[in-house]
Amino acid sequence: MKLYYCPPAVSIAPLIAALELGLSIALEYVDLESKKTKSGEDLFTINPKGLVPVLKLDNGKRLTETSAILQYIAGLKPESGLSAVVGTPDYYRIMEWMAYFASEIHKLFTLLFWEIDDRAKKEVARRILQKFDFIEAALADKDYLVSNRYSIADLYLYAVIRGLHLIEVDMALYPRVAAFKVRIEGRPAVVEALERHSMT
Repeated sequence: MKLYYCPPAVSIAPLIAALELGLSIALEYVDLESKKTKSGEDLFTINPKGLVPVLKLDNGKRLTETSAILQYIAGLKPESGLSAVVGTPDYYRIMEWMAYFASEIHKLFTLLFWEIDDRAKKEVARRILQKFDFIEAALADKDYLVSNRYSIADLYLYAVIRGLHLIEVDMALYPRVAAFKVRIEGRPAVVEALERHSMT
């Protein structure tokens, strides 16, 4: 498999998932400004959406969208428990969380890269932090999101937490979120992913 990625993007989540499962995965850096890969390919020929992550499968086909890629990778070794059995309550809870991150938080962060005035940026930041108020409460009595068991939902959450550096936020107001980030970053697969994901 090959993962097309960019360090600021949530493409780190699929990389972590692959490393957690001991899967071999190559990386191809993408410059999102020029829409070119490190080897000179046009991103739009790889993904007509012009976005990362993109996972190139061993059969040559490509898969996009973080949630779908995470489910695909977890499905390669279902016995790992990184996802849950299709049809079970935990499976749908994982899907619920990942849909929330994609539609309600991830896309808000992208607005910060637009040419918008300071007032608009402050409003975007306020809305992002409203979402993290909810996440902080959700972590009140557990270390992980779904049945207190490490899953791909946690990987997506970790990826969006990394975006908080784009706004002014007092992490003392989010002690559970901060502790969650530290907990995730203590995992060997995450340490390796952070090192590899930063390479260009």
